[in-house]
Amino acid sequence: MPGGRTVEYFQSSDLTQRYDLIQNLTNEFAVETLCQVLGVSRTAYYRYQRGQTYQLTPKKEANKALVERVFREHKRRYGSRRIVSQLQDEGHQLGRQQVRTLMKVADLQSIQPKSFVPRTTDSTHNKGYCGAARAAESIVGLAVSNGP
Repeated sequence: MPGGRTVEYFQSSDLTQRYDLIQNLTNEFAVETLCQVLGVSRTAYYRYQRGQTYQLTPKKEANKALVERVFREHKRRYGSRRIVSQLQDEGHQLGRQQVRTLMKVADLQSIQPKSFVPRTTDSTHNKGYCGAARAAESIVGLAVSNGP
């Protein structure tokens, strides 16, 4: 494809638009082919037709709110393992896979902060050059003092 764009780039992120497109084109193409091209499972499409789209249960909604709270509380630094650990410390019974799923549903992705790198320069010297030059100067000084 020109510009390196994939089919997913041009697809709508709203699944209902994809489902409606499949419904409109079923007279011309097979549902299996349409679902495959649009990146939708046939099961999900047929559930959508029956009105059974994916909805979180009230218990999972509450768990999702807990996961979002911990995630935001720690400034997007916590991934699923650390969130599970904190929620279990608070007395909630959640597994890592369930937290991962809830994070995907809520579109939460932790960030990797840059690691701390200390400055290693010696700012206490009185000369305008670094220690390596000073070491070279002392070696040259020794050579000059031991001269011919």
